Amino acid sequence: MRKSGWAAAGLASAVLLLTACGSSSSSPAATATGVTQTSAPASSSTGQASTSAPSSSSATSAAPSTSSPSTHQSAQPQASSNPGGTIAAGTTIFIDQMSKLGFVLALANGQVVYTYAHDPTGGTPTCTGACTSIWVPVTGVPKLVLGLRLPGSFSLVTRSDGTKQIAYNGHPLYTFKGARPLTTAGEGVDGVWHVVKLPAP
Repeated sequence: MRKSGWAAAGLASAVLLLTACGSSSSSPAATATGVTQTSAPASSSTGQASTSAPSSSSATSAAPSTSSPSTHQSAQPQASSNPGGTIAAGTTIFIDQMSKLGFVLALANGQVVYTYAHDPTGGTPTCTGACTSIWVPVTGVPKLVLGLRLPGSFSLVTRSDGTKQIAYNGHPLYTFKGARPLTTAGEGVDGVWHVVKLPAP
């Protein structure tokens, strides 16, 4: 009986030991499974994050391509907003400018134009060489600013070097080099340089 009691006790101990081993072996497995399940969503969420990151970077890279055309679009209205329309290369725009002498003929940049008393009307201009370093011949194709009406007319005269100079009523036109815009500093110089006076609009 004592031997069987020890045997029963030993058997019971063996059962308890096996149960303990079974529970301990199952619990790491469960814990490992739990970690795997936790890390799997984490890795999948990381995968989603890495997937979403390229999509955001692609959206970012798409943004410059979208902003680039908008720059060109903003440039187009500026070109088309010119009230005078497209101006051909070589065109010289004339305006009427109010001065202390009254309204005078000027270029679009505000430079007042002058005539030279020694130039023959409709003929070859006589201001050449050193003279043109101070009195600059006005060249190009004449055009009035939109809405301006003048009593006279423009023409082109041929200079001695073959270039064309703009004339008003047959008088070749010049600008006074170094003069500030909207001023008439060249009026009366040497008694031969004069502004082109215009009637009030």
